[in-house]
Order: sequence, then structure tokens, then C-alpha cells
Amino acid sequence: MDFQYYINILLRRKWAILLTSLIAAVLAFFLANSLPPKYETAVYMQTGVLNYDGGETDGTFTQEFQINARFDNIIEQLRSRKMLRLEAFRLLVHDLDSDEAVIPFHTLKKGVVNMSPEEIQHLIVILKKKIEDMDPALDLETDAAFMKLSNAYGYD
Repeated sequence: MDFQYYINILLRRKWAILLTSLIAAVLAFFLANSLPPKYETAVYMQTGVLNYDGGETDGTFTQEFQINARFDNIIEQLRSRKMLRLEAFRLLVHDLDSDEAVIPFHTLKKGVVNMSPEEIQHLIVILKKKIEDMDPALDLETDAAFMKLSNAYGYD
């Protein structure tokens, strides 16, 4: 008897239930699409601290704190200003020098940055050379052009 009573209540209010479910689904869709994109990654990397069988590469005994210190040093090196700047160079070169086969990460609207195509090509050549040499240092003029373009692309 009680079960039939609940079924009757649900049947009488089926439009209210369906409408609130539909409103919640549409609201969730629009809220999820309005969030800025956030990318996350995981990496497995050969560090050279230990070899594949768990032993140390030079054959001596290593304490746990020594291994942790080595990994911390590697992580700090990856998070260093030099590595971040070189990665910004790579991202900017990817977006500026991409052809039709490669999709750029960000697109730039015309008129946002007032640089000639020759200046941009010159900057691309310099940045490629700096990436190859692993040298993040730029002269003042090139650094100003890099900062202008990286801010315009959102890589600041």
C-alpha cells in the first residue's frame, strides 16, 4: 500500500522531477564550459639515480635521504627559472612558426601586437637558437619583443 502511494506521488509530479533534472543538466553544462581550461600531466622520466634493478649505478650503498636529495635536485632543476623560460620559448615558437599541419596552442588576433612579419621571423630564429643552446638570456630589444608576444599569447 505504501509503495503504491509513493509511485502515485512520483507519477503526479513527473513533470516537476523531469524539469528540475533538465535544468540541473543544462546548468552543469554551461558552468563546466565557462571554466578556463586547466591541463594536468604526469611524466615518467629516466633520472639515472637508480638503474632498472633497483641498485645504484655506481655500485655503492646509498641511503634513502641521498636518493631523495637527488630527486629533489632534479625537480628543482626542472622548476628553475631557466627551464621555465626555455619552455616559454618553445611554446611561443610553436605558436608563431606553426604551419597548417600543426595546431597552435593559442591564436593571436590581428592588430593586437604591432610587429612586422620580418620582426617575428627574426625573433623565431633567435628563440630557436636559444632553445638549441639551452641559453635563456636575451638582449633587451629581443627580450622586449618576446615579452610583448608572450603576454599577447597568454604565456606570461
